Amino acid sequence: MAENHLEETGPPRSIPFPPAESESGEADSFPSPEGETAARPVRPVRPARRGKPKPWRHPQAWVPLELSFLLFLAPLVFWPLAIVLVILNSYSSEMANVPLGNLKDLDQPTVSYIYTEDGVLLAELYREHRLPVPLEKIPVVIISAFLAAEDSNFYQHQGVDLKGLVRAFLANLQAGQPVQGASTITQQMIRTFFLTNEKTYDRKLREIVLAWRVERAMRKDEILELYLNRIYLGRGAYGVASAAQLYFGKDLDEVTLAEAALLAGLAQAPGRLAAHLRTERSRERQRYVLQEMLNVGFINQAEHDAAVVANIDFIQSRPNYFREVSPQFTEVVRRQAIDLLGEEEFLTGGYKVYATLDLKAQAQAAQALRNGLDALARRQSMSPKVARLNQAQMLEFSRQQRERLKATPPLIGQEMAALVTGVEAAGAPSGPGLSMILGAEKGFLPKAELDWILGGQRLDRYFGPDDLVMVRLVGRDPESGLWRLAPAPPPDLQGALVLMENRTGRVLAVVGGRDFGQSQFNRAIQARRQPGSSFKPIVYTAAIDNGFTEASVVWDTPVSYPQPGQPPWQPKNYSGRYSGPVTLYDALKASINVVAVKVCATITPKVVIEYARRMGISSPLFNGLPLALGASEVTLLELVQAYSTFPNQGSWAWPLFINRVEDRHGRVLHQFEPWLTRAVSPQTAYIMLDMLVGVAHQGTAARVGAALKDIPLGGKTGTTSSQADTLFIGFTPEYTCGVWVGRDLRLNLGAGEQGGRSAAPIFIEFMQAFLADKETGRFEVPPGVVRRNVADDGEEDDVMAMSGRSFVFKVGEEGRGRSVVSVGLDGEYGEGWAQPAGPDYNRMPQEELDRRLLEYLQDYERRRGGGSSGGRRR
Repeated sequence: MAENHLEETGPPRSIPFPPAESESGEADSFPSPEGETAARPVRPVRPARRGKPKPWRHPQAWVPLELSFLLFLAPLVFWPLAIVLVILNSYSSEMANVPLGNLKDLDQPTVSYIYTEDGVLLAELYREHRLPVPLEKIPVVIISAFLAAEDSNFYQHQGVDLKGLVRAFLANLQAGQPVQGASTITQQMIRTFFLTNEKTYDRKLREIVLAWRVERAMRKDEILELYLNRIYLGRGAYGVASAAQLYFGKDLDEVTLAEAALLAGLAQAPGRLAAHLRTERSRERQRYVLQEMLNVGFINQAEHDAAVVANIDFIQSRPNYFREVSPQFTEVVRRQAIDLLGEEEFLTGGYKVYATLDLKAQAQAAQALRNGLDALARRQSMSPKVARLNQAQMLEFSRQQRERLKATPPLIGQEMAALVTGVEAAGAPSGPGLSMILGAEKGFLPKAELDWILGGQRLDRYFGPDDLVMVRLVGRDPESGLWRLAPAPPPDLQGALVLMENRTGRVLAVVGGRDFGQSQFNRAIQARRQPGSSFKPIVYTAAIDNGFTEASVVWDTPVSYPQPGQPPWQPKNYSGRYSGPVTLYDALKASINVVAVKVCATITPKVVIEYARRMGISSPLFNGLPLALGASEVTLLELVQAYSTFPNQGSWAWPLFINRVEDRHGRVLHQFEPWLTRAVSPQTAYIMLDMLVGVAHQGTAARVGAALKDIPLGGKTGTTSSQADTLFIGFTPEYTCGVWVGRDLRLNLGAGEQGGRSAAPIFIEFMQAFLADKETGRFEVPPGVVRRNVADDGEEDDVMAMSGRSFVFKVGEEGRGRSVVSVGLDGEYGEGWAQPAGPDYNRMPQEELDRRLLEYLQDYERRRGGGSSGGRRR
């Protein structure tokens, strides 16, 4: 017994843990002393204690120590848990009205597009650059990368990762402020749609409640699709498809594993990480994502290792289609689309707008206008030098230009002002010329490009450091990196061109100025300028319907109209000569001012205004006799649509810039069909057409008829009295085209500059290029007109004594019709003769003129690359 007693009361033997399960799932057994396997005891049995019995104890003392500890902790756990449940219930009630069910049908903000009819992309317009893609079109490698980086248990949890929440709670508690989140993909998606990014417990609780509700309302794949299309990934990219285009210039199915990991890594802090794409910081995040993909089992070791060392090529920037393809026409379409749909809807709704633009015609028009303005500048020796800046002006100009060019990098063909930094002699490495700076870049303007303005002078006598000179970017030298430059005309020398299809009103080309980067003001549509003699066809159209014929005789003699309190108004002919009796046909052909004024006085300005309105001109018109000479300002587009009345047999078509508008699902919302408006009878229109064909072949625009002699066309020149505006409006059976040339500061264009010399050559160059591959029809002759000879003595003759040709009449109206020798002073002539004039720039001192020109340039420089607010444009 003693031996046994010592064994029982001695030091306790070590009791082994129960054997662990083997890989087969069976418990390892303990070998018996005999070598047999003995059954594993359920729990080690302690031997019975011997000795005196212990006194009675309270039953509470029988509770195991562990259970006592748990009972002690129960209140500490229960009450916080109860409080949390109450709070969650409160938030659940508060968030019950959030329309989560609409998420499935929610159209995400996306990009709207402007295309030509044949599918060429002209512009992307958006608030957020997003390209929604169905989940089944998103490659598995991208899905795996985002799951590994952001929520590897996405398909296991119910919207909230409880372990992550506890971990984040403890970390934030320790820090004393929110420093760590535990948002699942569902929570991130909820935050994007309904909440903010503020780091508060209130927002977190709302997020948790909504995440649970979303998980009950939507399938996991639907949530993941919304997330991958909605997430912001830096640099204006929303969603994976947009980011792939922005960073790599690729579609989603072209993205590699290494690129997918980099995109997924951006989700953590897109603004910060996107700024360091080519640094070790972004590589670290990419390697983290790849390691997580390996840990989860989405990729194997070989794929991981290959992606870690794979090279990634980033594109410098995506094309800015708006700026690079056809900005002036596209801007018109953008404005109309916003008027049609509303700005916010258009910039977020994913619409497709198909424009009427003929891209080839637009390029031909821009080139013809540029060539014409360059020729005019050289012909009139218009210096490209704008001003000489002092030190303070130079520093400020350079600073502003650097900022502008950083936001909108320069393009080949763009015009801008550049500062001269040095005048190089013949022995310089680049040869003689001007060294120049353009923001942060440098350029060189060869002396050979300036010989026309130097006139034999030395280069350093004409130009000096700190001169501000207008230049055009020709290209970049591949070796030196310098921009090759050419001189550009003064910044206010501008032009515009509009081409419209007669029968449909489809506008095929619009050029609103020399360079959209320099000025977004569209002089073809927005600018009102005096049309000069190009308004006379409207006067004569009214006359044909009010008793006049082509053969009517009007005396071209001096005339004077008294004005109360002012000197008499005495209209003059451009030539300064008078021709005596002339037919209406010849008066228009030679653009005789006095005849137009007398005709207007006979039928009254009120009637002329009525006909102008019929023909589509809506600008305010001056109710006075100077109206006949184009004293009222109108737009070039208005003149084009008015002239289209003549080849269109008396009707003009409303100008169309948009063919149709489709929504994001391809449904046609608006289809724009031609809308013709009757202005005059076909007979009146044909008589005017015949007169304008005479102008184009024998009159002030004879050079047009000579250059396009095989093409049926008519048209009229226009020149204002100050020679600040010159025009030519011409038409063929299919098209009407208008050209305006002038100076924004309303300066005189120079000696001898008229519509036939300044604007008509641009029309010729453009129409030759545009019509080169097109068949041209013939003008239709309507019933009810007849061609007759009218003799000077009232009898028919083979040759008309005054004009040398026959005339077109309405049937039953053959003959002279109304004739005018002089006009009495008791008619309804309107409100007066002269209009208030603006500043006469041609009479200003040169210093004042230079100052205004510099202010003009600086104003447009401030607007460079800008445009109307209303979303980002690409």
